[in-house]
Amino acid sequence: MTADSQQLGQWLRNAADGQHPTAKAAVLIVCHGVQSQLLDKLATAIETDPDTERAWINWPNATEIAQMFSGGERRLIALAASLYIGKPVDLADALTGLDTHNAELLAEALAQALDVDPTTGRSH
Repeated sequence: MTADSQQLGQWLRNAADGQHPTAKAAVLIVCHGVQSQLLDKLATAIETDPDTERAWINWPNATEIAQMFSGGERRLIALAASLYIGKPVDLADALTGLDTHNAELLAEALAQALDVDPTTGRSH
C-alpha cells in the first residue's frame, strides 16, 4: 500500500503523538509539506507502517534528498533535522526569506521543542 501525502502527514503526526517535544516539532515542520508537496518529494526518506498507521523520517536520507529542493524547502528540512537529530544549523541562514506562514510554523515548532507557550514564552 502506498500512502498519499495526506495519509503520510497523518501517520507522521500519529508517530509523534506522545513523543519528546523535539520530535513533535520536527514532524510539525515537515507536515507543512502536505500543502507544498514536500512530503511527496521526501517520499523515499519516509518509512511507513500501514498496520499501525505510523510513519517516520529517515533524517540522513531526507537531508541528502533536500539538496534538490527549493531554498525554502531546504531550510525547512534543515531546521527539522536540527530539531530532531541535533544537526547544527545556522539560524540566520535558515530564517532568511521565510514567508509569514513558514515563520509562524517555525515559531510554533520551536516553542513546542522548547516546551514553552508560544504566546507567552513561558515553560509549560
